[in-house]
Amino acid sequence: LKKSELIAANGLIEMATFVSILIGTILGGELIRGIDGRWQVAGVTIALAFLGYFTSRYIPKTIPKTPSLKINFNFLAEGFIIMKEAFSNRKILISILGISWFWLVGATFLAQFPNYTKDIVLGDERIATLFLFSLSVGIGVGSVLCNRVLKSKISARLAPWATLVMGVFCIDIYFSSPTGGFGVSNIELLTLSQFLADPWNWRILFDFIMIALAGGFYIVPFYTILQTRSSDKSRSRMIAANNITNSLFMVLSSLITLGLLKTGFIVTEVFMLLGIVTIGIAGVFYWKRGWEGE
Repeated sequence: LKKSELIAANGLIEMATFVSILIGTILGGELIRGIDGRWQVAGVTIALAFLGYFTSRYIPKTIPKTPSLKINFNFLAEGFIIMKEAFSNRKILISILGISWFWLVGATFLAQFPNYTKDIVLGDERIATLFLFSLSVGIGVGSVLCNRVLKSKISARLAPWATLVMGVFCIDIYFSSPTGGFGVSNIELLTLSQFLADPWNWRILFDFIMIALAGGFYIVPFYTILQTRSSDKSRSRMIAANNITNSLFMVLSSLITLGLLKTGFIVTEVFMLLGIVTIGIAGVFYWKRGWEGE
């Protein structure tokens, strides 16, 4: 693609990614409840794998930029080499860390939606699906709108403000959520219609939507900068380094959240702490603004 098309293209990919996460979560949940649910999930998964394979056959072929590159099957050693190369470039490093923080935030919310819904909101699984829906659609819309705001210009100038919005609304979830419900058992959980009937609960939905919208504006430029600041000969390895770091941050999210919950934190306090750290990161982005160049 041309440089002027990259912001829009990355926006479409992010939108498709999160809509797919939403569809997959809902479809998997519905299938597993049916008769022979495990077989249905397995069958759909295999069918989707074949669909993915046949779709991939239509990806335009490209000429290798480094045909002499040898693949090292010692993935630990090769992973270390790739990470070292990526982290030696400041612009690529900041992009990778920025993307990875987004996935840490996203992984925290996705993992804690069931606990938040059941223990804090005292709602059933359909309310958890609504939260997932608001997050997925919000990120998709934000990703697509990002191109309109930036007017196809590759820039991270929105990063400080998008990060600030994410942090503020992460904190607001603590204040908008019900109190006194944690640890309550043997009660009838709220249905989706009952949840939506309470006007106060719309503030929770608004918080999730704003986090998601800001996340869409935040993530798309970072992906684009990673692609444009990588040389033709190393771009695929830089994307590999990004994927490795994303995975590490998601594991870190699980470990930190587990540790906090074990020490007595409740889910809303985890979200508030996440918001405070995110606002701190917004300050760093503002202080270091202009790093991405043109």
